[in-house]
Parts: sequence; structure tokens; C-alpha cells
Amino acid sequence: MINNLQIIWVVFTFSFLILCIFHLKQAHSEIEKFKNKGQIKNINGLSPGVIEFIEDFNKYIDKQNSDNKKINYAQAFGYLLAAITSIISFLIT
Repeated sequence: MINNLQIIWVVFTFSFLILCIFHLKQAHSEIEKFKNKGQIKNINGLSPGVIEFIEDFNKYIDKQNSDNKKINYAQAFGYLLAAITSIISFLIT
């Protein structure tokens, strides 16, 4: 027979698993790189300062995407561990 404490552990388990799945999905989403679609031009094409800015900005976006992926994987792993702990607590009670 399931008691009230076990119901709470089941709710925690599903909550942690949902959060784990959410962060796994977030780990695969990325910010798109900046693309100049011809709006920023001078007579001879893009000015060197604008080209340098776009390259630097895209490097920043790549770094953010990499960091976000690592952070979301770490959070997903933490929620998975919390779900496993909740299942063990369910079995113990």
C-alpha cells in the first residue's frame, strides 16, 4: 500500500525527470549567428570595422552556445541524480 510520503516522492521523481528532459532539449538549442544581409554597406562593400564586428560577435555567440550547452547538460545531470534519489527514497519508505 502506498502511503502519503511515497506519493510525494513519486511527484518529486516526475518533476525532476521533466526538468531533466527540458534541460536536455535546451542543450540542443542554439543562438543563430549574425548574418549581414546587405543592409550595412558603403560604396566599396562592407566597411572593415563592420566585418570585424560581425566576426567578433559571431565568436561571442559561439562561446555563449558552447557555455549554454555545458550548463544545460550539467543541470540535466543534476536533475537526473535528484530523480534517482527520489526513486530510492520512494523505495525506502
